[in-house]
Amino acid sequence: MQEQVKKQKSWFKDLATSIKDFDKYEDYAINTTWSSMKYFLILIIIFSIFIYIIYAYKFHVSDEQGIEFFKKNILNLDYEMEQMQIMDIDSIIIENKANVIIPIWIFILYFTSFLVDAVILAALGYIVSIMYRIKIKYKATFNMALHALTLPIVLNLLYIIVNAFTGFYIKYFQIMYTTISYIYMIVAILMIKTDIITRQMELIKIQAEQEKVREEINQNEENNNNDEHKETNKDKEEKNDEKDENEDNNINDSPESLES
Repeated sequence: MQEQVKKQKSWFKDLATSIKDFDKYEDYAINTTWSSMKYFLILIIIFSIFIYIIYAYKFHVSDEQGIEFFKKNILNLDYEMEQMQIMDIDSIIIENKANVIIPIWIFILYFTSFLVDAVILAALGYIVSIMYRIKIKYKATFNMALHALTLPIVLNLLYIIVNAFTGFYIKYFQIMYTTISYIYMIVAILMIKTDIITRQMELIKIQAEQEKVREEINQNEENNNNDEHKETNKDKEEKNDEKDENEDNNINDSPESLES
């Protein structure tokens, strides 16, 4: 139970940091793809649940509103209505409005749509990383893309809710949705670039400090060697003096010197 609560807290923490903390995107880049995909799956499941609740409410109010919402927010993800070959789509929607396949269909369509966005966004991130000469694998940019879509998906859900209940319409919302995700990806890569430069500068400083310490150690060793050399020479001189003294004493104490 405690582990489940921790996982829930961790997911909501990832949700918050994906929106407001660009520094975390470097961590997301080195995460496993499965870890990022689990986060993304939960996000789309929650998104799909809200869409299904609105869909069910619209059908509860009237079949016409339910059909309109279904066509606008669900079917249009897959293909345009005028391209459909089904003659009586309204009756089919009504017949299947309570079918368990509907929420599954909603999830699959939205998951596929957002996943395609993530693949495209990851490709953009990979190209930007090459332009800025940052060695990032496509897998890393894909992980980042799954998190970079968080705010656009949340805004998309809010827009669908507001539009469903008030009729408020934003003409270029899809462009705004795409632009936000691109901004997140580019800013995250630039932050990684900045971190790399900062680390390189710190590494250069550390190397310079190590070189300075190494020079001081070498200088101290040279000084110690010189001191030892001086002491050795001094000892040798003292020994030589003692030897000379002893030789003089021996000469003075010899029989020849006594006779003279």
